[in-house]
Amino acid sequence: MKTKMVVLGLAAMTMTACTSCEDDNNEAVKVLNTTKVTELLKAIETGAREPVAYINAKNYAQHNLGVADGLAGFGEALSTLAQYPEPAKINTVRVFKDGDYVVAHTDYNFFGPKVGFDVFRFENDKITEYWDVI
Repeated sequence: MKTKMVVLGLAAMTMTACTSCEDDNNEAVKVLNTTKVTELLKAIETGAREPVAYINAKNYAQHNLGVADGLAGFGEALSTLAQYPEPAKINTVRVFKDGDYVVAHTDYNFFGPKVGFDVFRFENDKITEYWDVI
């Protein structure tokens, strides 16, 4: 009887593990998009150009009224920040994913310290929309 219980327990654990494996695959996508957001935000500080490739070059809506749509608007915003004598500092505190959306809580320091909540919408693994509250 104890052997049957152990076997049933192991079978249940195996079935749970298989379900967990499927979740791990979904988790990999979550990590990928959250990493993209973190790297793109950090690029404001470092000037790295590679994360800009995470943005959909043909379809990117910027919902911050101070920044124009598209890659040109994003690039212009980065250029403006780069002109100031004190470099921007970016510390992404936490990042969450829900479906096609990634939300980042970020401590900014450009033109003085700020806290921001950034929302990115992904479509086909590319950022297509952006909102912020700083």
